[in-house]
Amino acid sequence: MNLNEYPAAIAKLQAQVFDFDLVIEQTNATIKQIEAEVDSAIAFDATLRNDAQRKAKRKNS
Repeated sequence: MNLNEYPAAIAKLQAQVFDFDLVIEQTNATIKQIEAEVDSAIAFDATLRNDAQRKAKRKNS
């Protein structure tokens, strides 16, 4: 690789890193959404009578 090829190579790698960061952010948002749905389902589950049961249910979900 010649010195004049470095800027293009760096720009390409920066674009790839940006794309990976975007995928990571989207994945984190999806995880948070799933966790919120699980927490909501557990909070309104009438069969769970106390906080210890809710924590156990969440741990197993």
